Amino acid sequence: MNRRSSSLYLSLLYGAAILALLAVSLWLRLSDLDADPPLYFDGSGQSLSTDPYQYTYHARNKILFDDWDPLQEKSWKIFQYSLVSGLSYLIFLISGVSRANANLTGLLLSVTAILLFTLALRKIVSRTSILAILFLLLCNQVLFVYGRLPYLENGLLFWSALLFYLFVNFRQNSTGLALLGVSLALAALTGKIFGFILAVPLVGGLWIDYSSRRRRLLILLVSFLATSLAFSLIFYGGNLKETFSYLFMQSYGLYGFPEALLSPLNFLERFVSLGNESRFYYLSPALGIGGFLGVIYTFRQKGKKWLLENPALLFLILWLISAQFFFCLGNYRPLRYIYFSYLPLAGIAGHFLDSSDRNSTAPIPPEGSRFSLIIFFAALWIFIEQFLYTFYVEIGFLAVYKRLVWTTAFPALVLTLLEWKFSFSRIFFDKTVRLSLGIFLLVLAGWSFFNGYDKWQKEKSFNIKNGGIDQGEILSPGAVITGPMAPTFLPENRLKGMIYAVGISGKEPDLLRNSPVTHLTVNSDAFPIIVDEFPDLAMARPVTVYAVRDAEIGLYRISHLTGNREVAAYLSTEYEIARDFFEEKLYDSAAFYIEQFLKTYPNNLSALILKSRISSATGRRDEGLLAIEKAATLHPDNYLILFDMAVYYQEMHQLTGERKFRALAEETFLRVTAKNPHFADEVAAYIAASQMGR
Repeated sequence: MNRRSSSLYLSLLYGAAILALLAVSLWLRLSDLDADPPLYFDGSGQSLSTDPYQYTYHARNKILFDDWDPLQEKSWKIFQYSLVSGLSYLIFLISGVSRANANLTGLLLSVTAILLFTLALRKIVSRTSILAILFLLLCNQVLFVYGRLPYLENGLLFWSALLFYLFVNFRQNSTGLALLGVSLALAALTGKIFGFILAVPLVGGLWIDYSSRRRRLLILLVSFLATSLAFSLIFYGGNLKETFSYLFMQSYGLYGFPEALLSPLNFLERFVSLGNESRFYYLSPALGIGGFLGVIYTFRQKGKKWLLENPALLFLILWLISAQFFFCLGNYRPLRYIYFSYLPLAGIAGHFLDSSDRNSTAPIPPEGSRFSLIIFFAALWIFIEQFLYTFYVEIGFLAVYKRLVWTTAFPALVLTLLEWKFSFSRIFFDKTVRLSLGIFLLVLAGWSFFNGYDKWQKEKSFNIKNGGIDQGEILSPGAVITGPMAPTFLPENRLKGMIYAVGISGKEPDLLRNSPVTHLTVNSDAFPIIVDEFPDLAMARPVTVYAVRDAEIGLYRISHLTGNREVAAYLSTEYEIARDFFEEKLYDSAAFYIEQFLKTYPNNLSALILKSRISSATGRRDEGLLAIEKAATLHPDNYLILFDMAVYYQEMHQLTGERKFRALAEETFLRVTAKNPHFADEVAAYIAASQMGR
């Protein structure tokens, strides 16, 4: 085979590998796009359940009610003008409002960002490294889970990748510079305010090019300011103060003065431990290790002078470092804020793995050795601290982070001194060693991704989607829902809702009085906080309970408690009337109304559960058993329904003494813990209590 044929063959093989990787990745991402996110993915927080659909909320309103903001919630205007909102509107306009279509917004933005980013790297690393980088990003469980949801951060991910692509390919001409300024402004204004971080690598990358430095930065600045002003004029009536007030309040403005700035020691603790509580590295070990090796390789092997001659790689390193500095300041720094840093990590790792580098074993540049040792120490300190934290993930961030930060400083310092004396890091720079490490990282990335994917498949549920359908049936068309979970359920029905953030909205004492809200939906942990904000809600009537990932979400009727006379006239459905009678222990009346409701909605989830409880209370246990079994058959992935059915079997065994019910109870309890292993404590507590009660 001649050289030309061999080159063509390799190109075809490379193209086939890229297409295969993309095809498998898209198939996995599109499969069950309306399923719930994994349980306890990023800890015990509820962000994956509460936040994403706030950003498609306005687009849904526009499609269903021909009004972006039918309830005039002006405090959330920033969500309406986001890239996610605009794209979701187009998708809803073409395909209709649904959870899958809302999630498609995040998927398109995240996958496009990954493709744009890797496309930009073609001029920097070899084709083999491009394939490795694409694998590291597509087989990343964080980008998979968050990339299937309509987060604002996926808009930021897109703008970040586009900005990097423009920088690599078009920074040398005026049009390209103007587009960079536009992209930077839109990253912050329609993505997330954190997009301003990208100004650091952008200016740094342009600054090192001494030719026409002032003119190029001036073009960038003018295009940035012009875009920001135009955006403010179009969407905020030219009120720049209001524009940036919205942006600030929806980011760090909500969480107080940064603790990291209280003292230098506080700053170091927050800086080194960034990523602990969010599981940033824990969930993406291959990118963490690859990024660390890439930073060490760049500064210890290549040196500062070489880096300054490679603006694209400098851009990636400044991106990573500026993000580290910025996000360490926050008192609240969840995974969704930080995961756009996976892009520079992947690019830096890809540079380390690039086997085409002919100067990979060149001597360490003496002119940059002192500076490189400082970088070496900082990177090693973070690496060791993050590695050890993986053994404490279940204990929690606040319990150990200060101790870990300072106990890991000493070994990092000792290793840095050894590096200064012996330059032991050079063993990692040999081409064969790098190839071996590359294979290890790809295997680690694949194992981490598919292990997480397999776990999700076993626990996968559609409880959010089913809860939204359920709400559309058990509530009257005139219902208006608020609460942290309100936007989450809305894509499956035509009800109106209002965005509500716990601890924030309550700063407006007349919020509920001035709003047409009839119902509140919130997880059990947050309900007491809302009651503190609005004490009258303590008397709210429960309507139903949903299992949403790892939390129980209650739906409460509050129409008679807000002080709004118009809302107090809300007409309850037959289901709600039945539920009221059940709470008042008027079981015959409850039974009548639930039967009337089931004639219209025979498969309604909440109604079947309520019927089982009413039947049990009135001695018609066989009817109740049929109802709960039907609910479990219709919703086999709902661990709360399975738990209710197991309890029903257990009670039937205690009443009748029949062994079959005991066996069914044990079998169903096992199904509960298989669907939600974290619910095992509740199962064990119930079994222990029932045995003591014999």
